[in-house]
Amino acid sequence: MFKNILKIKTINKSTGKRSCSYLGKRKIPSSNEARQSFIEYFVQNHGHQFYRSSSVRPDQNDPSLLFVNAGMNQFKPIFLEQSLDQYSSFQNLQRAVNSQKCIRAGGKHCDLDAVGRDYVHHTFFEMLGNWSFNDYYKSEACSMAWDLLTNVYRIDPQRLFVTVFGGDEKIRAESDLETYNIWREIGLNKNRIIFLNDNFWEMSDVGPCGICTEIYYLLEDMDLESSTEKLLKNSVEIWNIVFIQNFRYSLMDWNVLKLLNGFDLIYRDQNKVLHPLRKKFVDTGMGFERILSILQNVPNNYATDLFVPYFENISKTCKWPEYSHKLNDGKDIAYRIIADHCRMATVSIADGMFPNDRGSGYIVRRIIRRAIDSLKTLDKIKPLSSSLNESKIFSMLIDITVDILSPAFPEISQQCSTIHRVIDEEIRLYSTSILRDNLFNKYSRLLNIDLSEKFNINESNVLDKLLEIEKNLQKILSEMQDNLQIVENQLNQSARTLKIIEELIALNLANKFGLISEKITKKLSIVKFRLEEVEKELEKKSKELLRLLEIRDNAYDNGRRKNFTILSMETGKREKFLGLNYDYLSKIALDNYGHQPLALILQENSETILLQTSVPTSHTDRLNAKIWCDSSLEKLKEFYSFQIEPRSSKRLHKLCKYQIDHKSKDELIDSLSKILFTIAQKHFDFEK
Repeated sequence: MFKNILKIKTINKSTGKRSCSYLGKRKIPSSNEARQSFIEYFVQNHGHQFYRSSSVRPDQNDPSLLFVNAGMNQFKPIFLEQSLDQYSSFQNLQRAVNSQKCIRAGGKHCDLDAVGRDYVHHTFFEMLGNWSFNDYYKSEACSMAWDLLTNVYRIDPQRLFVTVFGGDEKIRAESDLETYNIWREIGLNKNRIIFLNDNFWEMSDVGPCGICTEIYYLLEDMDLESSTEKLLKNSVEIWNIVFIQNFRYSLMDWNVLKLLNGFDLIYRDQNKVLHPLRKKFVDTGMGFERILSILQNVPNNYATDLFVPYFENISKTCKWPEYSHKLNDGKDIAYRIIADHCRMATVSIADGMFPNDRGSGYIVRRIIRRAIDSLKTLDKIKPLSSSLNESKIFSMLIDITVDILSPAFPEISQQCSTIHRVIDEEIRLYSTSILRDNLFNKYSRLLNIDLSEKFNINESNVLDKLLEIEKNLQKILSEMQDNLQIVENQLNQSARTLKIIEELIALNLANKFGLISEKITKKLSIVKFRLEEVEKELEKKSKELLRLLEIRDNAYDNGRRKNFTILSMETGKREKFLGLNYDYLSKIALDNYGHQPLALILQENSETILLQTSVPTSHTDRLNAKIWCDSSLEKLKEFYSFQIEPRSSKRLHKLCKYQIDHKSKDELIDSLSKILFTIAQKHFDFEK
């Protein structure tokens, strides 16, 4: 299987110096080859049955898990000695082997905070494992593991040491001398066998559990007299062999079982009991990423072929500095987080665990957003080119993940289009969320409300603003007779301030900072009612003014040009100014958020129409303002002949002005209105 001479180079975590160990004849395997060698060893040499990895989504009848976090999860019905009628493939199963997809990002086993800040933890990882269901036990399990590591993977035995259970008086358990003697018979020196009290493994607070023995790999050559502390400090755990012989119950469940079955127990504390199982099982787990780093002659997990393609492609595509394998470098931490989290999100979505606001879905969302934040960290070093964005980068990373993992887990490739769609939607949603938070802070600044962590807010700040508006409205009413234009400006300012307060409440200021919302709601309704009163009074005064203007318009009919102003919908209450076509154009000329006009006829006389188009920032990627206007004018050229005189603008991509000479203005504007509406429907999701 292995042919070439390999010199293994390892790195000491504390000194950074490398040391070498010859392992004899062996080939540096790819990740796929190393995984396959493990599976073939147990299938061909020891009669195990290969089981494909289960989904990372836990069984719906197992509320104890957010994600599948160990290889044994799918075999829990066997460990629990449940009826196997619905698990036909498990009946008569005695030996199994697989590589299980695992996620540890929540619950009892959570590695999220450590990811990126060291070389060994991941949110998603593979667990190579072999199982015995009341078949072989301690001796065979230890012998198989040692044989695979030293004779198949050709790891130097001098670089390996083991730990065994050292006893625990609390659960009335003695030291595991049986396993100690097994390791001695295999050939380990007594100084390479360490007793540890915490060698007891349990999947969750309740469920199957048992003592374990662990195999460690030394990162540098060490003599046999080295202390336990030194051995553990300069090594990584690569294989955990668990002897499942107990079950931990909650105290309530145990009392019920005892009444029904008369069971005895090993140990009892305030909340839980430990009970011996009738059958004995072996559950082993070897972190694939860790063992691969040893087999591929690289210093850590992130230097294997499972991760390097991410770093190389990100650096090459984004023109960012290369990944430099440094532990505390902010750039490298960001690289590691992006690669790890993209793997986790891809696998989760492939297994139907979509991001949302609850439970495991919230964790998937948090993982995706943490990866986006890390991407922004790298973007600060050197901004992305205009041709790249977050969606395109993550699309590339998803494809890398599919290429690396689909040979072992074909379901990832089968769900590729879904993965792309969901993550792209999540990126857009997160961008919107960031924008919302920015608006939240903006509105708060406009109202002079401090949102720092030390700020202890109460409703008085908002109530003061509402009272200020109420007094201002009273003042407006008293001044209305004097100057209608000034009154309208004041009214618009009050309306804008009121809108800011409503936006703050809509953005959950009350929930976030503990505002007493009943008082605010009551005062808000009073002020809005007063605002409506003032607007009605203003409209009444406006109509009186309009009647005067209509008389003036009639005077212009006697041989003089008439001047009209087409206004945005914000001033739509002065409808007397607007003809049918102009009103229609004003309505279609708002974006689908109703924020700012997309197109507006500013002035016109018998010969000239001045057309202004504008596209909000949120739409610039979809349609340029100039292109939109040019498209409409091109369509008009098919039916009319006219001249276009462009007006200069400092923001040409967002604001364009055209002067159009044509005598039949009504027909022209009517056609232009319809064309703009059609284009708005196509490019801005506008509904009439």
